[in-house]
Amino acid sequence: MDFKNIIKLCEDLDIPLLLDVYLDLYEYRMAKNNSFNFLTYISKIRLASFKGFNFKDSICYNTNVEQYKIEKLRNLDK
Repeated sequence: MDFKNIIKLCEDLDIPLLLDVYLDLYEYRMAKNNSFNFLTYISKIRLASFKGFNFKDSICYNTNVEQYKIEKLRNLDK
């Protein structure tokens, strides 16, 4: 998982990056059948109670530690 690309993709698509949801889904899918793609995550958040949220809303749902990770990874691209 390259989180720099995931962050950029979520930002470009203007969808929330909810790390807890993403990681839980990733771990579940990998444990079940060793397959995961980003469309799985998009489907999950579009069907969940996060419909209508955008990338800026990511901050509201992630812990401070996770937000720090997002900012740190973003700064690596600069």
